[in-house]
Amino acid sequence: LGINSIDVHLGGSERDGVAQVLKLIPRSDIFLVTKIDKPPNDMTDPLAAAELVRTTVATEWPLLGVEMVDVLLLKDSASCDVMQAQWAVLEELLAQGKTRALGTYNYCQFSIDCILATAITPPALNYIMRHVGMGIDDTDLIRYGEAKGIRTVAYGTLGEPVALEGLLTNPVLKNIS
Repeated sequence: LGINSIDVHLGGSERDGVAQVLKLIPRSDIFLVTKIDKPPNDMTDPLAAAELVRTTVATEWPLLGVEMVDVLLLKDSASCDVMQAQWAVLEELLAQGKTRALGTYNYCQFSIDCILATAITPPALNYIMRHVGMGIDDTDLIRYGEAKGIRTVAYGTLGEPVALEGLLTNPVLKNIS
């Protein structure tokens, strides 16, 4: 249908469905984005969190049927040390050619600063939910990231996890579309 970008959550049926599609299409024809999930709340050991990233990639990517992704995103954690340890593993994956770019997923200003404090490679993007129904960026997160060279990429542009009826039926938005 001409769609060439896939954003996939690892694990379970979504991964398995994308893996089936990837068997039918040359990998070079698809721009693949995926993410490393948050570690469990009780995981406060940075070394264990780093190993979780390695284990996730070693387990999930073969199930997805890929050796590399175009963008690898890291979800946040309550612990700065955990985020920094996991980011260091993402940087290793980038150096190994297992991903073409690194980014963050729903990072706030604190989390961005945490990563930047030790990052060799800063995030190329911060993937955040934004849609017109949310109004202006009250936290100034977009400007903050952009000032640090981190592009903002929006998901959920018509609502999340499904399109919002109020946005789909809004006369101004219908005219624009």
